[in-house]
Amino acid sequence: MYELFFDTTNYRLAVLLMKDDLITDFINEDKQLKIADEFLPVIDKILVNNNLSLKDINVIYTLIGPGSYMGIRVGITFAKTLLLLNENLKVFAIDSLAFQGNSQDKTISLLDARGNKTYLAIYNDGTEIIPKQVIPNDLLNDFFDKFKDYHILKDNIDLDYPEVFLKLKSQFIYVNNIDELKPLYIKSFI
Repeated sequence: MYELFFDTTNYRLAVLLMKDDLITDFINEDKQLKIADEFLPVIDKILVNNNLSLKDINVIYTLIGPGSYMGIRVGITFAKTLLLLNENLKVFAIDSLAFQGNSQDKTISLLDARGNKTYLAIYNDGTEIIPKQVIPNDLLNDFFDKFKDYHILKDNIDLDYPEVFLKLKSQFIYVNNIDELKPLYIKSFI
């Protein structure tokens, strides 16, 4: 069974291929400003490198945001398209703050929301204790002061995608039908 994981939600484009629960290939393109242009060629490269086609993929794992609006739409549209073409395909999703934040115990998970704002959630032993939100960057120090013994993880920098994926694979949520696969956009009311 072939499984494909991808993250298109921020500046890093990550695509991982597994066969029978073993990682067989991984591409991590850093500082991608044009994920919409780069995503399909990276998918193609992984498939060609492993003598596969899209019809060989049995399961997809994707991140649904928050993050780059364009990146989120690219990943979700790709997953929905494959699901339409292959009704036997299984799709699983998780939000990008949880993916980064649950990589370690006691974490402040931060993603650039642009416009001097940051997406934030705080996790303790896998439980979200401060819910996902958008905050102005000038309020970040308030959270850092309150949660001094927490790891600060920002924009997936130094995130070991294969390791984190294997750790969190069971936390991805099964998407029962195509209408359930929706982007997670967090709006700012500030």
